[in-house]
Amino acid sequence: MLRKKGVILIFSCMIIIVLLIITGALFLSSVSEKKVSDVEKAGLQAMDLAEAGAFQGVTELRKRVKKDLSDRVGSETNSAVFQAYITTGDSLSFLRDWAYATGNPQFSISGSKASLLITPLSLSNKGSFSTNIEVKKNGEPTNPSAYVYEFPYKFEIVSSGTITQGDISKNVRLAKGQFKITVQRGSFARFALFTEHHKTEGGTTVWFSENTNFTGPVSTNERFSFANNPGSTFTKEVRQVEDTARFYNNGSPVLVNSDHYLTRDVPTFQEGFSRGVDPTELPTSVTESDMKAQVLAGQAEPGSNGIYIVNDGTNVTGGIYIRGNSTVSMGLGAGNNPKYTIVQGASTNNVVVNYATNSTEIDTNSDGVADETYVGTPDGAGNEGIIIYDRGSITNLSGTVQQDTQMTVASSSDLVIGGNVMYQDYTAGSTPNANGTTNLLGIISWGGDVRIGAGCPNNVNIHGIVMAPADGGEFKVDNYNTGSSKGTATLLGGAIVDYYGAFGTFDSSGPKTGYGRNFVYDPRMLSGMAPPYFPVTTRFVSSDDGGLSNKLIWKEE
Repeated sequence: MLRKKGVILIFSCMIIIVLLIITGALFLSSVSEKKVSDVEKAGLQAMDLAEAGAFQGVTELRKRVKKDLSDRVGSETNSAVFQAYITTGDSLSFLRDWAYATGNPQFSISGSKASLLITPLSLSNKGSFSTNIEVKKNGEPTNPSAYVYEFPYKFEIVSSGTITQGDISKNVRLAKGQFKITVQRGSFARFALFTEHHKTEGGTTVWFSENTNFTGPVSTNERFSFANNPGSTFTKEVRQVEDTARFYNNGSPVLVNSDHYLTRDVPTFQEGFSRGVDPTELPTSVTESDMKAQVLAGQAEPGSNGIYIVNDGTNVTGGIYIRGNSTVSMGLGAGNNPKYTIVQGASTNNVVVNYATNSTEIDTNSDGVADETYVGTPDGAGNEGIIIYDRGSITNLSGTVQQDTQMTVASSSDLVIGGNVMYQDYTAGSTPNANGTTNLLGIISWGGDVRIGAGCPNNVNIHGIVMAPADGGEFKVDNYNTGSSKGTATLLGGAIVDYYGAFGTFDSSGPKTGYGRNFVYDPRMLSGMAPPYFPVTTRFVSSDDGGLSNKLIWKEE
């Protein structure tokens, strides 16, 4: 009996030992698996941190190029500053000197690389990440035309994420990207509206009311005036030099440093209303002389009235120069070629520009047969685009801008729009060029006003950038305060004027006479596009080619 009990005890002990061994093995396996799981989890967390750092690096680089560099360039007026980087081929120093905000570190240059270490971010006791932006030249910087400077780059973002527990780290690198910065004189074409004085030349206040809408940058060297609720709508930033704006206040105007007045006058500013900004200088008569020089291309100015396609006997060397008041009708000739019918006094020239054959035909008898043919097109000495300049007034401008044509029509005195002026193949509500067209028009009165004539139809359309920069120059409507409402004048482009001309009248019940304004901005102007020979500001602007906005691709190191 005792022997049986001993065997049972021994057997029980052996079972207990086996169970302990199995339990221990299971425990050790569980601990091991937990360690492996913790390591894997920490690795994933470190990878997440590294990717977060890489994203932070790209965000910082975008900010420095699109915001910080743009702000600094915008305060510069001396072109020699930028030309120096082109002359020395020193793109990296340009990035270092301009791509930073005050108080923030600049890029450091070592050899062929500019680097910027983002301050490591610690996430309590869980981990941290650090990021380095590496930028190199992607070819030499260039100066492709006057006051235009281009700086091409390639870049990488290197980021490291570290988990404190186990000191686990992961590195990621952004697959190589590239971008190009362009610095150039700012064109006045970039404004949806710019005024030196936001009133008529006679001193009458011009109000932004509910019948006025702007989709683009709006600026004045004075102050704006707003009426009614709901009021006008602005999709881009609005800027004025004065600290206070004028509000209608039910007919008892008040000046207030605000973007609205009570609930009576409430315009909508989708990107803000900045007050107290620095003024922008309008171009002078010197700029008109520059444009005239482009049209004449070195030839003496004609001494008698007439229509002149500037040439050397065989080749068109300049633009179209008109002496004496004229009318200009833009249209389409055979083969969809641009055709300009110009009347000055008793003379009529039908000018057909053939891009395919690089030729210009002139029909002086309106019989459809060319009387003169020249090699080349009337695109000025600089070959920027078609340019028509009248030393007098253009008393009627109307018609269609051919789909491949970029042009500027200018006069020394008044320029009257006599009917619809429209881009070929433009669809209302779309972006210009949506149909593959590249047409663009500048309309300039150097010494007078750009006027919408009394004979224009209801709901007139004007496609182009309008400018009247002279002392007293306005963009206005003839007989704006007589008759009845003629609907809306839609401007696809922008207006740059000395005084803000009147378009119509209104009262608390709505429009009464003339036109309401519907200024639709041409977004191509924000990317540096402008009509040929269009005046530029004294300050510079910068833009990038969109390379920094491409989809991000990471790789683990």
